[in-house]
Amino acid sequence: MKLSHEDILLALVRLDEAALRGHLTAIGINPPEDPTAFWIGIHRVRAQMAELPKAYRVESREWLRSINIELAPSQIMIDIKKVLAD
Repeated sequence: MKLSHEDILLALVRLDEAALRGHLTAIGINPPEDPTAFWIGIHRVRAQMAELPKAYRVESREWLRSINIELAPSQIMIDIKKVLAD
């Protein structure tokens, strides 16, 4: 199944767990069974995606901070189009 850029962005915006798990599996990543670990990963991606509107990035950074996880200032923004191209 070819993943579209739009499908992935929509799943990230909606925080659609089933779709996100399906997308990860489709690209060969086994998502964590533990819900906290899963959502930490998803929010880390959202917080760094330049393609998402700032409000969603901020929402994810705040969620991560609420569970005492800070993103390093040196972490680069993720370009989902490049990830899909690889």
